[in-house]
Amino acid sequence: MSDHGSLERTDPMTQRAAGLAGGLGALILVSGVFFTGNGLVVVNNVLSGAIIAAAAAYTASVPDGGRLPGILAPVVLFLGGVWVLAAALIVFDVSGILYWASLVLGGLVALLALVSAYGSVRLSRRSATRA
Repeated sequence: MSDHGSLERTDPMTQRAAGLAGGLGALILVSGVFFTGNGLVVVNNVLSGAIIAAAAAYTASVPDGGRLPGILAPVVLFLGGVWVLAAALIVFDVSGILYWASLVLGGLVALLALVSAYGSVRLSRRSATRA
């Protein structure tokens, strides 16, 4: 029995981008504590980081989406990164290193989500043409 089907369902670019986004999501999760934030921005970063890390883990483990549309998890990643970035700029009164960490980490997550989305769409199209 050939394992050819599982090779078609992997894409290193998607998995690596999602894995990096997951690591950054974990850093966002703890950034409020390590960069001495206070108030609701800490709760926001914990929740946003957890959502980003979970979506990234799903994208890395199932790059073609599995039973979900392949683009869904990268879109959640992108929205999470944009939210962290926008929350630091607009919503919460953040200053100091937490402000810059939120901007940089949110922007990097959004960028990696776009790379992951491109890889997921490319993988879904490749799987659909071979089926």
